[in-house]
Amino acid sequence: MNSSTHNSVRPAVVIVAMNQESCADLFLREQFTRGLARAKRQADRYPDFDLVKQQEIVGRNLLHVQFQMDGYYMGLLDLINYIRNGNQPVTITPENADRFLTLGRTMTVNGVFLLNYLARYGFPARLIQNYVLEKADLDAALAENPLAVAISSTFASMDEIKSMAGHIKAVNPGVKVVVGGSLVKKVMDKGAGLKPQTLDYLGKFWPDVDVFIVESQGERTLVKVIDALEHHRDLAEVPNLALFDHQGQIAFTPREAEPIDMDQGVILWDQLPLDRLPASLPVNTSRGCMYNCRFCTYRQLIPGVNYKSLEALSEELDSIKRLGFVRHVRFTDDNFTANRGRLLEVCSLIKKLDAGFTWSTFARVDALTPETAGAMAEAGCEFLELGIESASNDILKYMHKHITVEQTYQALSLLKQVGIMASGAFIVGFPGETKQTLRQTCELINSSGLTFYRLNFFTYTSSMLLHQERQEFGITGLGMAWRHKTMDAATASACYPELYQSITNSLTDGFSSTWETFKLLRGEGFSKAQIIKMFSLMNALNRTRLTDGEDSGQFRNLRDAVIASFQEVVGPDRD
Repeated sequence: MNSSTHNSVRPAVVIVAMNQESCADLFLREQFTRGLARAKRQADRYPDFDLVKQQEIVGRNLLHVQFQMDGYYMGLLDLINYIRNGNQPVTITPENADRFLTLGRTMTVNGVFLLNYLARYGFPARLIQNYVLEKADLDAALAENPLAVAISSTFASMDEIKSMAGHIKAVNPGVKVVVGGSLVKKVMDKGAGLKPQTLDYLGKFWPDVDVFIVESQGERTLVKVIDALEHHRDLAEVPNLALFDHQGQIAFTPREAEPIDMDQGVILWDQLPLDRLPASLPVNTSRGCMYNCRFCTYRQLIPGVNYKSLEALSEELDSIKRLGFVRHVRFTDDNFTANRGRLLEVCSLIKKLDAGFTWSTFARVDALTPETAGAMAEAGCEFLELGIESASNDILKYMHKHITVEQTYQALSLLKQVGIMASGAFIVGFPGETKQTLRQTCELINSSGLTFYRLNFFTYTSSMLLHQERQEFGITGLGMAWRHKTMDAATASACYPELYQSITNSLTDGFSSTWETFKLLRGEGFSKAQIIKMFSLMNALNRTRLTDGEDSGQFRNLRDAVIASFQEVVGPDRD
């Protein structure tokens, strides 16, 4: 998917929406390499805890359970590509990306939103949806001397942003690089109160990054920054910024919270200046969450919940209908089901529109009733991602999740009755976790009728609400390297092989995103039955690998049978 714009007017801004590796192998190797590098940087802060050793053990254990073949870690999309490529691993490049399935071609809301928003204020922009696959398009845009490049941190790490900014300055030293988004807000929210190690780390972004926008929304601030650049005004007069002086010292301008007007973010998809759109698109109907889960790092960024008006939402969905080729929509709201009355109104709107697409979204189990589940099914919902988190009521209380295991069983029973598939997200290793609670989680997944599951490894940061109670839980460490009163990260990660072997009645894509995979495959025209069949085959093959090894006769025989079965679904000549 080439998502670059082709404006006849020089773009004022080039937007970089994400940095998504094109396959699971590259993504996972990079993720754990970054985690280890971070542990080494921060190790001196933990003299009584071996941060680096914990991170090394966690990386080794978690990578071991991810499905792999011929030395490559694979998600379902990678396995499909492998088979379509004559049973050979695929290296996805900008030149061949349109021939294969990759999350690197996913369309996200953030970049399209900024493209649309800047146009409202008269600033022509060019969208680079994925830096990894569109670097040549970025270089071409830089040759046109835009005022600025705006990099979003929503789908990129700080280290990746540093690398992207370095490339941009190497190509065009004169362009201003502006970085904003949720990760920047999390990292830099304390402003001048940041720890010396963090300030030293951020200082290394100079001179490649010129401006950080430290605001959870940021779009209004971005407009002010671009306007100031265009008219050669002092950026120090713009609120919500982190700026570097000529010696690379960072300073912060005063904070000024941006008001949220969701209707300003309406995207008319059929009018976007993009070459081509995928058949699966994201739509955001609200922003924010009313809950206070202790593991959350997002709640503090956006106070309250803000909704797009039904009129504006109808306009946006109708623009997708007019495209005529979209098969699936992913509602990306933080909590699509939290407001029952609003949920029923949106379902009624979608049903009345009769746009011809199916859809999926996030949901809470306590929001699912016969009325709401039925309304969603009738409106075309076919897949829900549920934050179940644990099968221990005690841990759910520690999390401040405000649901019970009993509610989870009831919700999944309802979804089965109305024909909506569900994927359950679980956190492995939250304070209070023991091997017994993990066995309870396995039992829930196996006995509840859950179609898909994902075991997310507990990742500890100072920006989560749990950090305020770290002494109560005895927490030390950071990221994936931690210890608390009932478990440490090495022990938790060592449980993964047994967990994967024990769960036989539900399906997973490992550390790849099941709902992203599902969304992409539905957009590509695969049926639900085909998707489930492929997941089932891959999961069975991975359990055999974990038990017998990739070099065993059992694995080789099953691999040949799985490949033959896949070829019936994804044959190389499939349109």
